[in-house]
Amino acid sequence: MSSRLMLSHYTLCEVDLDYQRISVQGGADAPFLTLKPNIVKLNLAKPLHLVKTESHYTIISLSGCVYLQTVSKDTRVAFSCFSNTRIIARSWLECDQKFEIDLTLDYTRLNMLESIRSGGDLRIFIKGTATIALHETFKHESKLQVGGIIGFEEAELEMYVTIPQSHWVKMMLPKLGWGDFILLEVRTDSKILSKAHELLNKAQNAFDNWDTKSLAANCREIICSLTRSLPQHLGTDHPAYNVKWKRATKKKPEDFFSIALHETDIADDNDTSNVEFSRADAEFALSYIRILMRYAQELYKLKP
Repeated sequence: MSSRLMLSHYTLCEVDLDYQRISVQGGADAPFLTLKPNIVKLNLAKPLHLVKTESHYTIISLSGCVYLQTVSKDTRVAFSCFSNTRIIARSWLECDQKFEIDLTLDYTRLNMLESIRSGGDLRIFIKGTATIALHETFKHESKLQVGGIIGFEEAELEMYVTIPQSHWVKMMLPKLGWGDFILLEVRTDSKILSKAHELLNKAQNAFDNWDTKSLAANCREIICSLTRSLPQHLGTDHPAYNVKWKRATKKKPEDFFSIALHETDIADDNDTSNVEFSRADAEFALSYIRILMRYAQELYKLKP
């Protein structure tokens, strides 16, 4: 995604970062993530208080923070800081120029990243400040010439990039020592399951905000919604509903979600009032619901 490096209200250049230019290395022992943006379309710096004419410049450093965006896209979580003190780009070079942002990872950070990603795409937001050295610029024989440094300015940069789930899980996580994963695709454009998808989004948002009661209530309602819609679509006597679906949900998974709501006892009649609904429980609930929705999609196709 292309972003702009801004000096005052002027665009100095565009900065392009594609997810395919993000790499991971180091394995489980010393993992780190490297972002490799391209600097393109460099413009002359507009006249500011330091200079009276347009001038060439050198981007001599860039520092800032990297944030992770939650699935609901309304919250950013600070993830890591960076500082690149090498010369990044020179405006008089007529070519695209590259630089790197290295982020050191560890088990805590990686676990945090996976928790925020929550089985979906990895959304990264970068906010940085670049130090700009302005050069004396003059014409000689109709060509702009670059002289010495006459001052410094700071420019602001914001970048967004999304790493698709499939790329992150298949190509990147194994290089960090997290082993292999099974991808589960659930179509989000299904009109038949539109109500269930709406509830799933609410459950995911509840997970992001750690509202366990809302998460459990929405997961439970998804099962009720699917159980109502399947016989309406297939007919109550269709074996896909009457045999397969009923047996798939025979153990009443709603009882598990009730642990978070503290409304009912679990199967062995133990009181759940002191049972904590943990992150692992919440992750299981969301994973189970996605699998059930995926199964329902396949059953819908069996209509005569």
